[in-house]
Amino acid sequence: MLKETAQKVEQEAAKGEKADPDIVKRGLNTLAKLAPDVLQVAVNALTNPGAAVASGVRLAARAVQAASAGNEEATAE
Repeated sequence: MLKETAQKVEQEAAKGEKADPDIVKRGLNTLAKLAPDVLQVAVNALTNPGAAVASGVRLAARAVQAASAGNEEATAE
C-alpha cells in the first residue's frame, strides 16, 4: 500500500498544472499515517523549487507536512 500510494502521488504531481491537489493531499495524508519518514521525502521532492509541480500541489504538500508536524508534537507531550 505504501508503494502504491507514493506512486499515485508522484503520478498526479507529474500532471503539472492539471494535477488535482486533493488527490495529492489524500495520498500524502496516507503516507503521514503509514510512514512519516517517507512523507518527508515526498514533501521535500514536491516543494523543491526545481520540481516541476503546480503551485496547488506544493501548497497541499506543505499543508500535510504542517499537519503532520502538529500531530507529532501532540503525541510527544
